[in-house]
Amino acid sequence: MQRPLEEILSELYLSNIDMIGEGVPSWVNAMRSGALENFNLLSLPSSGNEDYQHTDIRRMFAGEWETYFVPSGEIRAEDRVVPANGYVVDVVNGFCLSDELTTLDNGIVYGSLRAAMSTIGDVVSKYYNKIADNERAAVTALNTVFAQDGAFVYVPNGVKAELPFTLTFVGRSDEQAQMCFSRALIVVEDGAEADVVIAHVGGGDRGLLADHVREVYTGTDATLKITEVKSTGGEVFSVNGNYLRQECGSRVDMVNLWLGGGVTRVNAVTDLAGADCESNLHGLYFANGTERVDVNMTVNHLVPDCRSSELVKGVVSGEAVGAFTGKVYVAPDAQRTEAFQQSRNIQLSETAKVYTEPQLEIYADDVKCSHGATVGQMDEEAVYYMRQRGLSEADAKRLQLFGFVNDVISKCSGDAACECLAGLAQARIDEM
Repeated sequence: MQRPLEEILSELYLSNIDMIGEGVPSWVNAMRSGALENFNLLSLPSSGNEDYQHTDIRRMFAGEWETYFVPSGEIRAEDRVVPANGYVVDVVNGFCLSDELTTLDNGIVYGSLRAAMSTIGDVVSKYYNKIADNERAAVTALNTVFAQDGAFVYVPNGVKAELPFTLTFVGRSDEQAQMCFSRALIVVEDGAEADVVIAHVGGGDRGLLADHVREVYTGTDATLKITEVKSTGGEVFSVNGNYLRQECGSRVDMVNLWLGGGVTRVNAVTDLAGADCESNLHGLYFANGTERVDVNMTVNHLVPDCRSSELVKGVVSGEAVGAFTGKVYVAPDAQRTEAFQQSRNIQLSETAKVYTEPQLEIYADDVKCSHGATVGQMDEEAVYYMRQRGLSEADAKRLQLFGFVNDVISKCSGDAACECLAGLAQARIDEM
């Protein structure tokens, strides 16, 4: 009789508990036991779970995975899908390549999360694992159990980061099918400003399962821009839990580009917890062949006078599956909320599938909220029009697709990042 998957994963932790807990304060390891209890109570969701009907999480974790609890690997030239500009943090298979922190004269701190836990634990303990949903999300709880390191960014009150932070998370399985866990903690305190570029890259012929959790805090009147890209190859299974909490008057602009590669599941939760917040989320995904991209976004309007907008676009072909589930929640006292959500998709083949489910859950009466979703094919009239002006059919379709995705890419911060993402998107379009 096959043992329950939860029992196998719990035993993996308990048999390696000394290695996993090495080098971090006791308060971090104390969180692991609570998260393990939550994980076992929740259990990994099956495809019968309505929230996971498009991604079989249990099947992903049931694979024959090796897990190493010591640092290994290096950054390779092909891992630099975005230029390593500004303040750079590199994480390979869950471990920061440098076990040190960098502290600037203006108080900015960045580098290894594990090092930050030990050296500035008073700062990290205020924010670490405070908004990650260990009580309802089993995969997040599992990450809290196993994650040993990751990336840390701290911008103190009133400081403007002059350069961008570039965080690169590499997952690689050259010799063994590998499961790895990584973490990111980004804190932009009151009145501070920062620009963060994040890349998730890697792969390998042996198979890879990457479980990543990111917590982001923006203080009162803080400003944060995040540009994120996922570009993997081979048999890669990615599960991302992204958590964002905004305080009064803060603004966050986020652009996500999911380029496919294996199976990608994204759970993104934004809490607008202070009045006069603004949150703008733009996403673009590609899926080809047998790839699967499943994006789940929730924006919680918890207080009055906040604004949010979501635009997620998808391009699918072959036998791929693309899915978007978006929920905007407006609390009873969150009057004068403005929330807009839209999902637009292009289906390039009859065998590809697109599922889209925007939702509004509103308990206040003085609001402006809307949502919409479309799934369509190429505009053949537009293709014909361009062909009459000398373009080949292939070039006409490429031009139309790039026009479709460009209003997401153009929202990223900085000319260098926009140019990089545009190149990645164009290369993906050429493959479809």
